[in-house]
Amino acid sequence: MNKVATKGTAFVETEHRVSGESMGIEYEEKHLEEEIVVDKDKMAEIQSKIGMTISLGNYEFLRVDSGVTLPCEKSKIKQAQQEAFDLAGEELFKRIEEARKTII
Repeated sequence: MNKVATKGTAFVETEHRVSGESMGIEYEEKHLEEEIVVDKDKMAEIQSKIGMTISLGNYEFLRVDSGVTLPCEKSKIKQAQQEAFDLAGEELFKRIEEARKTII
């Protein structure tokens, strides 16, 4: 069999807007620690993304998006999709909580 070892990636994008104008965008991307070994002929890749916009008042908003891309076997797409969604959601809510403590 033709096996390949690969890792998923995660990203977080944060944008601050005032009166509809972007005040800046921050983007972070990292490889996930867990390595996945998959038969190259049976490999698939899924992506899950979730985001939230928070009103800071006075026409000011903070938008946070979090996403995860995971390689997986074609037969395990649903399981991998749920795992990616869970990971993206965990990171999103962690970042939202941090923003609430420092900005709001």
